[in-house]
Amino acid sequence: MSISVESFTKAITTLDRTWKSLETSTEWEDVAVAKQLQSGAVPFLRIHRRLSPHASSTQHSQDVALQSDEPILEELDPESLPSPSTSSSSTEGQLVTYEIIHSPTYLVPVLYLYLAPSKLSSNSQIAPQLAMEELYDLLVPAAYRSQLDSVGPLGALSRTEHPLRGFVCWFVHPCLTQEAMTGMMGSDESEKEGEWTGREMEYLMKWFGIVGGSVGLRVSVEVARAIDSGIANEALSRASRRTENTQIRP
Repeated sequence: MSISVESFTKAITTLDRTWKSLETSTEWEDVAVAKQLQSGAVPFLRIHRRLSPHASSTQHSQDVALQSDEPILEELDPESLPSPSTSSSSTEGQLVTYEIIHSPTYLVPVLYLYLAPSKLSSNSQIAPQLAMEELYDLLVPAAYRSQLDSVGPLGALSRTEHPLRGFVCWFVHPCLTQEAMTGMMGSDESEKEGEWTGREMEYLMKWFGIVGGSVGLRVSVEVARAIDSGIANEALSRASRRTENTQIRP
């Protein structure tokens, strides 16, 4: 099941605002809706998560949430981005950057990840990137490993060129994402493929459970509760509208 650019943009903006509105600590150090410089570029969601000392796939880091009343829409200038280093180094205290980008080919969100500079304001080079063994040890929960080792329900975890930044990073291949999302969302004959009536956040939250969770990108309980409340309200509104439409029909 696909999701349109408009619905994707609405969903990531809602998540950004929800995270910033909560006065609580989460695993995420920073969240931002960003975009490329060129006109008409599709916004994407960027999430920074800091690895705690001796972090592993079974441990949770503790990050302090930055707060704001409005979503941050930042411009991405490819020319200002340095090339990543390929040497190895300690990952303790390192930032992992997750970027969720709408794929014009697969029509689903695609997750890219790489190590960022230790300080968000740093102009230094992109941090040395993870080898497969390090990535699995630090980010991938045991329950997901067998599925990521091959092209299972989640799609394979592999390297690719970042579509916006130009350097090689890790990503979860989206070849089976539509199929997995159809199984999670079910079908609704009243909605056309890729078009939604208030189910954008439900789609994104389930996508996090399927794809994001496979590489340690989890939505906190506090954020999930706030979003679930909004999803429930949308479901009631949809049910009410359908009841009204049924009553109007001769």
